[in-house]
Amino acid sequence: MQRLSRWGTEPNGVKIIFTPADLQLCKLLAPTPARSPWSYQYLPTSYIGPLLERSQASAAQRVHALKRKPYYYFRLPEQPLNNYRDLIYQIGPAGLEELKKDGLVIPNAKHRRMPHELLASLIAASFEYGARIHALPIDAIYNNRTDMTPDWSILPLRRRSGVGGQHHQAVLLLLRSGQGRRHHRPDRPHPRPDPTGRRGVDCRADRDRARTPRTHRCQAAPSLAEG
Repeated sequence: MQRLSRWGTEPNGVKIIFTPADLQLCKLLAPTPARSPWSYQYLPTSYIGPLLERSQASAAQRVHALKRKPYYYFRLPEQPLNNYRDLIYQIGPAGLEELKKDGLVIPNAKHRRMPHELLASLIAASFEYGARIHALPIDAIYNNRTDMTPDWSILPLRRRSGVGGQHHQAVLLLLRSGQGRRHHRPDRPHPRPDPTGRRGVDCRADRDRARTPRTHRCQAAPSLAEG
């Protein structure tokens, strides 16, 4: 029996029955948030199993099977042809149809460079997995009320502080070079130039600091497979 290439979509002769567990795979890789706290446009197989609390090997095998003809629930985006690395997946046309049947509204996709979007997905996935194993509730904030335009939703990690108290700490993903992409809010004055030429300084920065979430530049966490 000829061995099928991991990169190809040739049918493996096994009939696939789409299950509720497969729908969770589709929601994980949906192009718009379809699960809590969010979905991912790209993910390697080493992240898919742990994020869904499934065996890494079984989740990877299932995604491999669902990408083949005639199903196409998932597809392989452009990536290096390296047989020693995990395959990176995104949702396929049949997977999008299953999400629509489930009631998810699919907006027009925002196309960003694949390496940039993949890195954002890996960072957010590392936060989600780390929050789960440390029992930290995490919810995405999609209503951005800061002066930054983040590359991901704001990540508030909630933890207890003192007896009966609760402390909220927000982490903002800013993946582009420099200080991130800024936009002007009509209710705030234009920043005045900094003499050093590095960035603008908000005239009301001191007053707003108390109510504006702190922002940090984040670096990618190690792969879950290295754990």
